[in-house]
Amino acid sequence: MYVVGGSPLCVCLLCAIILVSGRAASGAQDEDLQKVKSSFVSYETGADADRTDPVVAASLRDVERSAGRALGSMRPDGSWSDIDYSASPDQEARLSRHLGRIETLARGFRTPRQSLCGSPDIAPAIEKALIFIHPLVGQDCAKPGNWWYWQIAMPGTLGRTLLLMEGHLSPATVADVKATMRYLLMEDELDPPRPSQGGYWHRTLLPVTGPTAKNTGLHAGQNRIWVAMNLCTWRC
Repeated sequence: MYVVGGSPLCVCLLCAIILVSGRAASGAQDEDLQKVKSSFVSYETGADADRTDPVVAASLRDVERSAGRALGSMRPDGSWSDIDYSASPDQEARLSRHLGRIETLARGFRTPRQSLCGSPDIAPAIEKALIFIHPLVGQDCAKPGNWWYWQIAMPGTLGRTLLLMEGHLSPATVADVKATMRYLLMEDELDPPRPSQGGYWHRTLLPVTGPTAKNTGLHAGQNRIWVAMNLCTWRC
């Protein structure tokens, strides 16, 4: 739950400007990118929020409680008993819910002055949960059902998790998550391919052209903003 003002879109646009211009190469340019990341984490965790504000206090309590529940209810294999992982209708929404639990743990880990902030139990739990879900949400996984979860919700959740847990996950896990995000966001034609439609690269921000463009909700205004934000977090 977000507890501070400001715009995450502005943060991501700043990130995009730095990356596209090549300013994040080294030295002072790296410092610019770190400031953007820091602002993002502060926004996500309410680091600069007024904790005497009742609304802020309630939001922070919810962050703490939610992270505690997610950690306490996780099974030894990194799954949760109340999530059905089977290949049945709405599977994509349930898989997205699993990733949401991981993000909840990450937010609890980074939210200052809470019981789970910096907890040594969080990073291993997140690693287990990511390993468990990898066969279902990973490179070359099937993507049944609603495209919105695969192209917007899931990569967005993974990107925020990486930023919140930066420096606390193994390099192998980070590389795997980034590869998964790239697979979900970029260079993936219609699944399965449909020769009659010609196929199209539908996870980029390239101008929309071709006979199928008008049929894809991906290119609606808000969806394009979400995709832009996901690309920014992946690049970061």
